Amino acid sequence: MTLALTPDSAARLYTMLDEAIGVFRVNDPSPRAQEFYEEKKAEFLQTFASGAPEVYWFQSEICQSAELHSNSTGFEVFCPHPSREVKQKLQSLNKKLKHADLEII
Repeated sequence: MTLALTPDSAARLYTMLDEAIGVFRVNDPSPRAQEFYEEKKAEFLQTFASGAPEVYWFQSEICQSAELHSNSTGFEVFCPHPSREVKQKLQSLNKKLKHADLEII
């Protein structure tokens, strides 16, 4: 089942991910890095407003290869081989995602 979110819900989902684990964040304040970040954000918003894939791969500040899984029950983030600190952040984020009030269309 493909989930499509309202544009506001897609933006809230992105913000939740970004605040918790830094979606496509880089430690490079250059204009090109910021442009890349904005492009990836726009791509994410478009993707999730038109139909969330079952698995969406992305990089974050704390996990070089993260996956956002979507199914009929919502969203969950996975990161292979997380440290204890990363695992705790993911558990907290996934709990928030489970209870997030995201409007599905």
